[in-house]
Amino acid sequence: MEDASKAPKIRIHCDGLCEPNPGGLATYGFGIEEQDEASWREIHRAKGIAARGQGATNNVAEYTAAIRALRWLADEHRTGASIALYSDSQLLVNQLSGKWRVKSPQIRPLWSEARELLDSFADSRSIWVPREQNEPADGLSVEVYVSTLEAERAELAREVSVVMLRPGLYLADRRHQVNVPLGLCSCRDFKKLNSGRFRVRCEHLIAAGYS
Repeated sequence: MEDASKAPKIRIHCDGLCEPNPGGLATYGFGIEEQDEASWREIHRAKGIAARGQGATNNVAEYTAAIRALRWLADEHRTGASIALYSDSQLLVNQLSGKWRVKSPQIRPLWSEARELLDSFADSRSIWVPREQNEPADGLSVEVYVSTLEAERAELAREVSVVMLRPGLYLADRRHQVNVPLGLCSCRDFKKLNSGRFRVRCEHLIAAGYS
């Protein structure tokens, strides 16, 4: 193994989410930076869907983010680097660090792959950080979640009839009040989509925005 003290230094910020958890839409995001003299520069970032429906969980999304980032570095022949992997998932960090056992049969193959990838580098460590210190990864996973659901609602929006009551306020399908400036709709789908920390437009809001 190479001398870790002389190895290039790379840090990964990774994150994942699943709404609802379990069984919802699981997405991930990560950003990779390399130390360049006294500063850090981003060399890659990516986002995507980890799983959906049965088998989709927050933990699957978190592991997918870490694995995709480590795979990218391995494919780019960066295994000579010293890796610091940052995540706001205590489970991911403590399992990869060997502090917590891996009890879930679903997570064990993901842990094995992530651990094997980490061991292929000159040096590696996994570090927990609070969510607010885990950008851009958190923002990337949220972007995928919101854009995926809104793309599906955009298809439904083609069938929505919209009538303007006054500028900014609409009646959709003769029963749903839509306030475009505030981004609000009275429909059940909107309330369901926006019950957590995300802001997702329903088909009525999308249709009103296009009108």
